[in-house]
Parts: sequence; C-alpha cells; structure tokens
Amino acid sequence: MCSLRSLKVLTLEGNKLTAIPYSMCLITSLEKLELRENTNLFDPPYHMVEDHELGLPAIKRYLEGMHLAASLKSLVLTEMKLSFFRPNETLETTLKKLHERLIRAESKTSDHQM
Repeated sequence: MCSLRSLKVLTLEGNKLTAIPYSMCLITSLEKLELRENTNLFDPPYHMVEDHELGLPAIKRYLEGMHLAASLKSLVLTEMKLSFFRPNETLETTLKKLHERLIRAESKTSDHQM
C-alpha cells in the first residue's frame, strides 16, 4: 500500500471490511477515502466513517493512535463506563502484554512480602 504514492482517491465502499490497516496513513497523497456501506467496520469505528465532518484526517489520527498503542506501558480506563469495547489486533496484543506485566509485578510484590 505504501507504494501508492500518487493515489488521491480510494473507494472501498460495500466491501464488508472490518478493519483498515495502519499503512493507509502512509499514503500521504490520499485526499479522499470512501468507506461507506462497510457497516462491520470497527477499526476505525464505523461512526467515524459516517461522520463526514470528521473525514480522512480523523481516520488517519485514529489509525496512528492505534499504531502507537503497541508501545503502551499502562492503560487506565477508570470511570469510562464502557458498554462496548472491541479492540483491534494491535491493541488486543498490547492489552495481553500489559496483563502479563501486571501478573508478574503482583507476583514479585507478593514474593517480597513473604
């Protein structure tokens, strides 16, 4: 996808997509991304696609943020009142790593208290 340096418009309407890859952000010439009728899309969330005021810049910021999630050291979701949370693959892997770190840290703490 990165080799599409002069691509200005990409139409992916009605393709039953569930996720857009981070590499989409690397197409710097892209001015318009058509994703309508991909109602299964969760990465980025479909409401971002429907909201034309948000547009392509918001989608790129979202994808860049998810890409950076791989370097998370902690994640605090206190009082977020999440009713639905469907992480993308990168975030899911990161959450698993964070959970493993927490278990190791708790184990070390309990070992020192004995």
